[in-house]
Amino acid sequence: MISPTSPEPIANNYEGSLSSQIQKLFNLCHENKKNLFLKDVHLSIGMHGHAILCLIFSIPFLFPIPLPGLSMIFGFVIMTSSASMAFSKKPWLPQILLKQKISTKTVLKILQVALKTSRFMERFVRIRGLTLQKKIPVNVISGILIFLSAFLLSLPLPPGTNFPPATTIFLLSVGQMEKDLLFSFLGILAFIFNITIFIYLYLYGVKGFQWIWTQMSGN
Repeated sequence: MISPTSPEPIANNYEGSLSSQIQKLFNLCHENKKNLFLKDVHLSIGMHGHAILCLIFSIPFLFPIPLPGLSMIFGFVIMTSSASMAFSKKPWLPQILLKQKISTKTVLKILQVALKTSRFMERFVRIRGLTLQKKIPVNVISGILIFLSAFLLSLPLPPGTNFPPATTIFLLSVGQMEKDLLFSFLGILAFIFNITIFIYLYLYGVKGFQWIWTQMSGN
């Protein structure tokens, strides 16, 4: 078990597929019996771990995974990780978050969904647009859009409003992890869709949004 007082991470290389990175965190959970410190998770990721943190902590907002008292914490983790991504700094979390305990059972539920989803996504993900990515600061754009999406997640809004920003975070994180410009582009489109939804929510209120959600869900 990694001690919560262990030194700062020294890993500098991003290695392996999307699912293999999540599998590493799975193994970490199995080494810890009841609770996991966020610092343990932080230590297990490398220099490019911003995207894996953002992806994993966006999963509960995409699927019905209960997060008693943790949704705001997860939002802050995504915001701080995306800020580090935008400035090309190593993954950083404030001490107050690093000391936060999470039930291993809860983390395993999230990782199970993340692992299944990542294995499905790997059928479609590959390195794309690498030459263009060298000319465009994709990490800066992705980091800023993920930060803004995480801020939207943290707002006290009605059910259904978490899904669009979480989708943006998920797509941009996949694009960053796998250097896939297509997924980064899809994440940008999802962000534009987010803004449209929240403008509509501002103009027409909760009832207007709930009407759209009902129409989309077919209820």
